[in-house]
Amino acid sequence: MDAIDCVIPDKLKSLLGFLFNLLEIYLVIIVATPRAAMAIVPLTVLYAVFQVGAHRDTQPQERLKQHGYVPAESLLPLLRKRDMQKLVSASQIAPVQE
Repeated sequence: MDAIDCVIPDKLKSLLGFLFNLLEIYLVIIVATPRAAMAIVPLTVLYAVFQVGAHRDTQPQERLKQHGYVPAESLLPLLRKRDMQKLVSASQIAPVQE
């Protein structure tokens, strides 16, 4: 219940503040140099498309983390160390002390 009463209004206020600041900057640039609109509008659309795509890509990873699955990237250092130990023992070379 605390999230509804406290956190959501703060987040909404921050979001609206950000959007109005962005619109203010866009308006000043477009009034000063109207040709800038030809670049700003397509770049804004392109940025929004990439943000939506990036969000879609991270959703499955976040779901897996919530259920306790470990991402494969976090296991790589352990695998490399284990493989190095196998190589050292197989080649009869003295291991380096860490």
